[in-house]
Amino acid sequence: MIRVQAQLLLVLSSLERIKKEATAPQLTWLDAQEVMEMFHLSSRTLLRLRSKRILPCYKLAGKIYYRKEEIENLLLKNQHPYSSSSK
Repeated sequence: MIRVQAQLLLVLSSLERIKKEATAPQLTWLDAQEVMEMFHLSSRTLLRLRSKRILPCYKLAGKIYYRKEEIENLLLKNQHPYSSSSK
């Protein structure tokens, strides 16, 4: 009986872990080329944003990656309303 309870607890904890992983937001990682194409940036602009620490980046195995969510948040944060009226 105790063995069955232990196995049930193990299965339950596994199911809870799977549920958390399934509901956790998935991060989208982009390399420099993808960022430049997606957001119409030059390599120099991307380097400047990275150097000034405006755009966070992550280095893995010598290659730099960016989180798409962070780029989108940066764009939204710096968004200005467009006015078509000329003065």
